[in-house]
Amino acid sequence: MQWAEREKKRKEEIDMLKMEKEKNWEKQQLVEKELELERLRMERQVTPPSASPASSPREHEDHSSRRSLARSPKLPCFDDKQDQIDSYLLRFERYAAVCGWDKSDWAIHLSALLKGKALEVYTRLQEDEALDYDKCRDALLRRYNLTQDGFLEKFRNSRPEAGERMSQFRTRFQTYLDKWLHLAGKDKTRPEDIMDLFVVEPLINGCGNNLVVFLKERKPKTSDDIVELAEKYIDAHGQSGAYSKESRDTKIVHL
Repeated sequence: MQWAEREKKRKEEIDMLKMEKEKNWEKQQLVEKELELERLRMERQVTPPSASPASSPREHEDHSSRRSLARSPKLPCFDDKQDQIDSYLLRFERYAAVCGWDKSDWAIHLSALLKGKALEVYTRLQEDEALDYDKCRDALLRRYNLTQDGFLEKFRNSRPEAGERMSQFRTRFQTYLDKWLHLAGKDKTRPEDIMDLFVVEPLINGCGNNLVVFLKERKPKTSDDIVELAEKYIDAHGQSGAYSKESRDTKIVHL
């Protein structure tokens, strides 16, 4: 019995050491990444002395103050066990806007707030992508399956959560719609774009599997593109199998 207890304790200690080693490795990777990104960012900002007029002491002080604030985001780190990545990114963007950060710096500030799987996504980006907030955001959303399909699913199936006011639910609901339209490449200020997006879905649902593959390979942007490509496919392959005899209710297919 004593031997079994000692063995169990030894395994627990080994597991703890492994976890600590992994945490230290993540921290080291993040530090190295941030140092490299800071170096690249500073290189991009270097200009000849004559390119800009000398700043006043007050301007220099204000600039230093903003830089100091930017290096210390007053936000908790993202925890994918508790947080939704889309909600977290929205909060980060609002915080960054209030602080007056240049958007070119957002990606670096965000990296300091990531850990676990989210940090892995960031460290695997190319250097130029890691400096681009929009690309960082899109990579994180894809990692957590918040793609065009994912936001459509949320838009369709969202329900008010416990303690959520109707105004808050509406805001969340509208955010899902905005994200869906954005990822679909549609302009939400153009009614025809929105209408076209809603037409695309039943068109795709009416296609057979082979035609769906054919369309996906060619990435049509509008319902007009889908119609043109589908008719070319039917002209070449015939109508047999081009249309689906069953509804795709269980899986919405997007291009």
